Amino acid sequence: MKTVQIQLFQFSELNDKAKQHALKWYREVSQHDTFWHECVIDEAKEFGALMGLEIDQIHFTGFWSQGDGACFVGTWRARDVTRANIDALIANAPLDKTLHAIAEQFLKLATDYPFSHFTTTHCDRYCHENSVDYDFEVSEDDVAISDAKFQAFEKDMKEASRAFMRWIYTQLESDYKHEFSDENMAENIEANEYIFLTDGTRFDK
Repeated sequence: MKTVQIQLFQFSELNDKAKQHALKWYREVSQHDTFWHECVIDEAKEFGALMGLEIDQIHFTGFWSQGDGACFVGTWRARDVTRANIDALIANAPLDKTLHAIAEQFLKLATDYPFSHFTTTHCDRYCHENSVDYDFEVSEDDVAISDAKFQAFEKDMKEASRAFMRWIYTQLESDYKHEFSDENMAENIEANEYIFLTDGTRFDK
């Protein structure tokens, strides 16, 4: 019978090279964790609802390749946009001036075109603000508008919705960078009390 003794270390006890090895391991096993982006998507849907958007799904890819971005599939209705809802959005994100501007843009469009609505569908293998098709409706049976006014509405509405899609992507990218930063990875490793060999390989009993 032989007895083998090995030294085991907490993350904080590893040298810098071993820590990088441990961080690489934890980052790889954490890639399948969807919690971080589920929170961002849920918040985006909540803010979207306050701007009149009923979002069925948010598609995204990221974060370093051509074609990366975010887009949503859903429906916008002017009748669902109110001053009170926009004020509630601003109160929930008081420092986000970009989001405030997008919300105000949707409110203006709802005021200018009170019978309008649109739907979006994902139409591309990429996921960004230009990878959706729009179906617009601007008037009811007894309300007609000119072609020029319809084209102006279409242009302005695409700009507003695409701005929100870019905002969603920015939030996803920011949260991804935080979630997978060395500092956050190290905190999670220590919170889970993982044990390592001297080279940073996780010791699994």
